[in-house]
Amino acid sequence: MKRTLPILILISLLLAGCVDLGGGSKTDYSRQVRVMNEYSYTNSLDKELLYLIVQNDSNKTLDISANVKALNTAGHLVGAKTDSEYCVPAGEKTILSFSFDEPYSKIEYVLDASVSRYTPVIQNLSYVSQSALDKEIVTVTNNGNVVADFVQVHCLFFDGDELVDYKSRYFTDSDSELKPGKEITKELRSYSDYDSTVIILTGRGKFNY
Repeated sequence: MKRTLPILILISLLLAGCVDLGGGSKTDYSRQVRVMNEYSYTNSLDKELLYLIVQNDSNKTLDISANVKALNTAGHLVGAKTDSEYCVPAGEKTILSFSFDEPYSKIEYVLDASVSRYTPVIQNLSYVSQSALDKEIVTVTNNGNVVADFVQVHCLFFDGDELVDYKSRYFTDSDSELKPGKEITKELRSYSDYDSTVIILTGRGKFNY
């Protein structure tokens, strides 16, 4: 009977979560990501489009997601959407996009983040953008030594401070890759007049099992 009480105490502590045999608490990386900018506009199909530019302030490569609720002027919920992006390197930005069927006056969002199992590549990509007639001509180069999969260019078009259009395209070869030392050039067209752009790159490397 002498050992029964200590064992019961240990079991109680484990059930209560007071003892961590793993050596420490799990890091909440959602506290280390933040929304830098919110942009929105109504497209030609009367869809209400929202874009969140999210910064990874941690020292890890993260998978980032956001759950967004849209509310009208009466405070009623008119939409709820989730978007995510894999493999956002430390110190880099990404973009999350959402489409709503009804106009809204306010959004509420919850960010989530976890350590990614993909190899980071965005920090090794560079781009050059040149304006032409109603479009941007963008060249993306892989300056690293790791194959970049599913590289995508997201282009936000602005007229002054107002977002007027958004376009995205994959900048990859027939293998859905942008290989080390290679570059790809493509066009992204705006159907509205614009005078400036914001460009965000997304993509990832191999999965680490």
